[in-house]
Amino acid sequence: MDQVQKDRLIEEKKQRDFMDILEKASAPTNADAATLRDEILAVGICEAGTLRGLVEHIFNKANEDVAAQATLAELCQLMPQTFEPAEKAATTEAKAPGSRGTSEKRIDFRLTVLKKCKEELEKGSQALKACRAWEEKETKAKLKGEDKQNAEVDRAAYARLLTSIQFCGCLYTSGVLTEKIIQSCVDQLLKADEDPRSENMEILANLMTKIGAKFEGSAKTTKDKKTITKYFDQMQKIRDDAVSKDIAKMMGSVLTLRENNWEATAK
Repeated sequence: MDQVQKDRLIEEKKQRDFMDILEKASAPTNADAATLRDEILAVGICEAGTLRGLVEHIFNKANEDVAAQATLAELCQLMPQTFEPAEKAATTEAKAPGSRGTSEKRIDFRLTVLKKCKEELEKGSQALKACRAWEEKETKAKLKGEDKQNAEVDRAAYARLLTSIQFCGCLYTSGVLTEKIIQSCVDQLLKADEDPRSENMEILANLMTKIGAKFEGSAKTTKDKKTITKYFDQMQKIRDDAVSKDIAKMMGSVLTLRENNWEATAK
């Protein structure tokens, strides 16, 4: 067995170990974030591909088990900001004083998470467009065969988008993500649609209930304040124009919470 094969087997085992560790975030184990972090670090991360695989598993787990999202977000918050590449770690001790450093860059954990968030939003946006096209097609004839299978794949991808946005909210409250990516999430949920999708509005209401105070309080510039005001103006318009009582109620609850400075009132 050559070195390439050995390296591949080592990497595959690391990824299996990551998945096994992340499973502990769910019941019945319900391991805390610090325990998960320590076990992950014990596996070892010194390659960008290893880190990308870990982040992929974290997002997969967050989509499989919404109840574990807060723990997974805390895990991301506790992870080291950067990791040393294998080549750099191996040469650091041997490097002579004053010698030129390696060209290998440190592996940035939070940047990898951010890129994954953007990837999820982009894929979800395409899936939503596809779902709308399938829905339009279904008004004319029932989907069959390959069309039906493709529609199911797109709908699953769209459902993943909504769950990923929930996870982004957890990552934001944990301090892993900034307002910019949350704005992208809200933009995705508020995309122009004559008939707002109930599932979008439900996720939006839950997201704003969770992050509203921090999100609105983060607006420091006039531009940011205008952007956030625009979001709530859109939500008010959706509430006022909604045919669905459920949608009107969801938007109304968020707007009322905002009027009360994001403090829930006793019922």
